[in-house]
Amino acid sequence: MRLVVLSIAFLFALAGAARADVIGHWEGAITRLGSAQPISLDIHANPDGMLAGTYDIPELTLYGEPIKDLRSDGKTLDVHILYGTFELAVQPGDDEMTGVNRAWNPAVDLHLKRAFATASYGARETVVAVGNVRIAGTLYLPDRRERVPLVVVVPGSDNGGRKVWELRGYAVALAQNGIAAFVYDKRGVGGSTHVARATFDQYAGDAVAIVDKLRAFPAIDAGRVGLLGLSQGGWIAVMAARRDPNVRFVALGSGPSRSVEQQEMDRVEFTLRRRNATQADIDAALAYTKVMYDVAFRGADKRSLTASIAGLDPKASWADVVMGPDPGETTDGVIADLREQRYDPTADLRALQIPVLAFFGTSDTMVPPARNVAAMNADLAHTQHRIVVIDGASHGLFTGQQLIGGDWKWPAEFWHWDRRAAVVIPQIVALARTTRFPASP
Repeated sequence: MRLVVLSIAFLFALAGAARADVIGHWEGAITRLGSAQPISLDIHANPDGMLAGTYDIPELTLYGEPIKDLRSDGKTLDVHILYGTFELAVQPGDDEMTGVNRAWNPAVDLHLKRAFATASYGARETVVAVGNVRIAGTLYLPDRRERVPLVVVVPGSDNGGRKVWELRGYAVALAQNGIAAFVYDKRGVGGSTHVARATFDQYAGDAVAIVDKLRAFPAIDAGRVGLLGLSQGGWIAVMAARRDPNVRFVALGSGPSRSVEQQEMDRVEFTLRRRNATQADIDAALAYTKVMYDVAFRGADKRSLTASIAGLDPKASWADVVMGPDPGETTDGVIADLREQRYDPTADLRALQIPVLAFFGTSDTMVPPARNVAAMNADLAHTQHRIVVIDGASHGLFTGQQLIGGDWKWPAEFWHWDRRAAVVIPQIVALARTTRFPASP
């Protein structure tokens, strides 16, 4: 019996040693026929002895994303990240790991080396009270002695909250560049107070409350506080900035300059055009959408909307593009949702007296530049503003991944990894530091 106990203890010791070989901070690159994208992994052991970890892909502004299906037998390490599952060979003597994902063709390689982690910022959970509502968020603070600017990241219509890396990544990237950033779960989402419905007016009030609380923090320069509104959050940021004189600048990531109704009509039209839909299908989808707003905003007979929803053929090429009732929702619920989000930003944009920086992507069918740039330029003609249209960028301001040159002939023709458009973070940082636009971008 004693020999068995010793053997089990020995096996546990080996398992611990195997974990030690992969625990720590790793830096390297994902490569595909020579085209590289930097990545870092942080791996640790939970109290139950299971491996866990997170990874960063800075070019995507992806930070702190959990690694899935993390397993190691000491000789190999399996990790599932954004690009799929990699089986890595562990080289303890060299402090390196090398692996491949052959699900891609050509395959994608991953090469990592053990490195020292460097933290240039800290993160603290912060709750802001707005009446009976609690807004839960995370404040990312650079490691600086002097007071720093603050950017409050106003989320869009997505209900993922801070757990979604596309949102959280803005805050980390700004903090790494010396700008404090606050990212939060909007009311009804994540750690914030859950509500059945929320209006744009309430969302804007939440943003104002956040600014007023955080600007009083000792680490924050109260004279350099701004809002970064993403997608629907662009409307909210503009509303809040007009209300609160403590907001000194606004940045908009694919934030519409048109009304909610106009933007929805644009989204339906441009999405279907991207699909090469027929004009008849586009017209039918727009007519369906118009009925919804005629009933909600202009007093049309509710029965016309009920009939439109009932007559919507789920097999129609445009059925998945237009809005409709959620499962179990009534026609009255649809009308209530539309009325609570009725908004036109024109008056608020024209009232702003602070710098406004706006980004649009030419591949964005949600908020197409062709329908937004001219209107925003006109509405902001009285104040400092800069509108940046990024060729090929998506609604999230990502440039996409593609084969440059059309063939796998490295180095003249090569694979381009997806990334957040490189111009975005530096221009937001420059505006936050000065609260005005430098002479050149």
